[in-house]
Amino acid sequence: IARTLKAYEQELPGRVTLLFYPAGESGAGARFLVERGFLEAYPVQTVLALHLNPIFPLGMLSYRPGQVTAYLDAFSIQIQGQGGRGYAPHKTVNPLEIAAHIQILLNSLIQRELPPDERAVLSIGRSGGGTILNQIPDRASVEGTFRCPSETSRQYLHIRTEEICQGLCSAYRGSCSIEYVSTPAVYNTPALYEKILPALQDRFEGALDCGCVTLGADDLCYLSQYVPTAFFILGSGEPAGNYDESLLFTGASLLLEALLALWS
Repeated sequence: IARTLKAYEQELPGRVTLLFYPAGESGAGARFLVERGFLEAYPVQTVLALHLNPIFPLGMLSYRPGQVTAYLDAFSIQIQGQGGRGYAPHKTVNPLEIAAHIQILLNSLIQRELPPDERAVLSIGRSGGGTILNQIPDRASVEGTFRCPSETSRQYLHIRTEEICQGLCSAYRGSCSIEYVSTPAVYNTPALYEKILPALQDRFEGALDCGCVTLGADDLCYLSQYVPTAFFILGSGEPAGNYDESLLFTGASLLLEALLALWS
């Protein structure tokens, strides 16, 4: 993209900034740039972005005016117990046992307390504690994410997670703390699609999808809060981390055509 734009630089009717930032997976990269003055240093008027997604068929282009991603909350629950020897459990408060009960209740939270059409998900990706098999540790942890299409459900899960964790810790004579790293939803500007889509319809005939809100998240949200944004998802049709590299050229040409459509 950069090479093509540079070759025709004198003919371009505007300026293009190619933005690369770190820490995208943690939801912090774009926020870092916004907080450090990127939008003041580069007063962009429109953001074009693209993301691969293995859920969609190979070559399928998905777009959605308005909200396009879920709200993401990554949580880390730190549980404090009282360690001791495995032969004297009555003298301890086992944080691993508390962690196990927290996981059971959290895993049933969405199914039992949110409407079925809410499409929220909660996933626990890491849990445990201790280093010695015959020693009860002082601390344990439960870490994971929940993703919600709505702010209402997000707030509800925050409240119930706190109640469940504090209640179980109190019942088992332990204590806990909860930390969140949160990423808001990405919002697309409908008027941008009205300009861009006609130019893409020939290339992606039969492979254009106006999809529902994806439960993925993207820290592009921190730019879409301030700048009109068009965020596209290109289907890779493969397991995550293993994709057809020809999609790189498909994605590059897509972004170039979208850019030219905005300038036409």
